[in-house]
Amino acid sequence: MKFIFFVIALFLFAFIPASAQDKDGDIGKAKKHLVNLLDHLLEKGDSDAEKYLNAIRSDFPDDFAFRGIARKVAEMKEKARAAEDKKRKNLVSLRELTTDIPSYIEKEITVNGAVSLSTYYNYGYGEAEVTHYAFRIREGRSDINVYATKDEFGQGLRKQLLKAEGGLRGSFKIVILRRRYEASGDVFAELLGYGPEVK
Repeated sequence: MKFIFFVIALFLFAFIPASAQDKDGDIGKAKKHLVNLLDHLLEKGDSDAEKYLNAIRSDFPDDFAFRGIARKVAEMKEKARAAEDKKRKNLVSLRELTTDIPSYIEKEITVNGAVSLSTYYNYGYGEAEVTHYAFRIREGRSDINVYATKDEFGQGLRKQLLKAEGGLRGSFKIVILRRRYEASGDVFAELLGYGPEVK
């Protein structure tokens, strides 16, 4: 989803005419508002998108160019909304997951919670220390073990957690892989993605 936003961002910048630049030749207000809009869409969903969209409208003398931007923003909002709806549909509480683990094998689900770094490798991930980073997700009295591959994705989350003190709250897309499943009473799952908490 973030890749799509960045591609659209490049497209939108092409719409901004020279008239949108100020007298000093710096980036015009319209571009600044557009950057703010895209930041909010990427980091916080579309809660403040309308505010920035209206700011862009006030700075654009060219209504045709604005309509092009507004249309693309509407498409971005719809895609973001569809992604959130899918997350809500697949949302499972940690308590529900930990009390019925076999029902979720090979099912991609979303859980909310606080993620933290871990050093616990066991059962299906007992030999995964070379290939995966270990994390723990907690919500209330329930917790699960999740593992992310040691690529850009896993490194990104690990760096965020190293900078933060304590865990970071969010939503996490996970799957219990059948080939790694062992009946232990604990959850050991593959971490596929993360983002803002799903409400």
